Order: sequence, then C-alpha cells, then structure tokens
Amino acid sequence: MPLPPEVVRTIQALDKKIKAIEETKRRLIESFGGAVDTPVVSTAKTKAKTQAQETPVEPVPVVEPAPTNSKEILVAYLREHSPATRAEIVMGARVPNGSISWLIRHLSTVRRREDGKYELIREN
Repeated sequence: MPLPPEVVRTIQALDKKIKAIEETKRRLIESFGGAVDTPVVSTAKTKAKTQAQETPVEPVPVVEPAPTNSKEILVAYLREHSPATRAEIVMGARVPNGSISWLIRHLSTVRRREDGKYELIREN
C-alpha cells in the first residue's frame, strides 16, 4: 500500500533536514578536528548507566539552524569566508557551480570584487 502524499512529503523534508545536520556535523569536525563517538543504539538500561557515569557539562549555546537551500548555504559560507573565489565557494559550500552562477547573478547581497572574489555586501 503506497504512503499518502503528505507522509511522503514529510519524510522527504526530514531527509533534507538530516542531510543538513550531517553536513553541519562534518563541517564542525573539519573546523575543530577530533573524532566524535556516536552511540549506535541506546536502550533504557545503557542510557541510565551512561547518565550515571557522565560528569555535568556546561549548557550548549543555541545555534542557528543549518542552511537548507543553496541560497542560504552560499550566504552562510560568504558570511564566514568572504571574500572567496568561485572555486573556494564550490569546494567550501558544496554548492554546484551552476547554482552558484545563478545565485550570484540573482542575489543583491553578493557582489564580485575587482580581484574576482565574491563577497557579501549586506544581508536580507
């Protein structure tokens, strides 16, 4: 029996969010180095055991949600790495070159400098 269309759309939206979170995790690991131990499955018994062994930690500051579309990803990348060449944007933001070309032409917040690098000039 096929899934209802609204369930399919919800699953697709969740898949996109999961990919965005995985990409954010990858970038954090690249930026700060180190390895992350990710528990595979946590049962109630192992959860209680690990909670008893854990030491208290500082609360984590609230972080903005990860960008979910090419425009948000490009703007976020330039916010952190401006000015950048097209090649740097393609490699760093992982946005396809064609998408970058289209976005640069259509975003009033991005401009090309005389040296050929792109920068964010103002935010929406």
